[in-house]
Amino acid sequence: MVAETLEHRSNQGHRSNLSIFRDARCIECDLLYAIGDAIAAIEIKPGRTVASDWFRALEHVAHAFSRIVATSVVCGGTDRQVGAGGEIARVSNLARLLGRFESARDV
Repeated sequence: MVAETLEHRSNQGHRSNLSIFRDARCIECDLLYAIGDAIAAIEIKPGRTVASDWFRALEHVAHAFSRIVATSVVCGGTDRQVGAGGEIARVSNLARLLGRFESARDV
């Protein structure tokens, strides 16, 4: 998924601007996607069934960085959903998700 995200950025003519977050308490966010001065936080999950703890790292990162403007879990099996914790998107809809991030902010 990271390779697809890099390819998407390249195809749009943008720098990669991707990073991973991990703090001293070992809380991790799989992908921080820079959008101009803003950041989208993305958690990558291989499963098809959404688990309630999938948004825990995203919530932590959103509180740690004021520049987080969007959070999303990308997983293998669910249709696009929006809930209290953020958006849940299917891997096959990754390009559409990244496009929505970019259209919401100047890249």
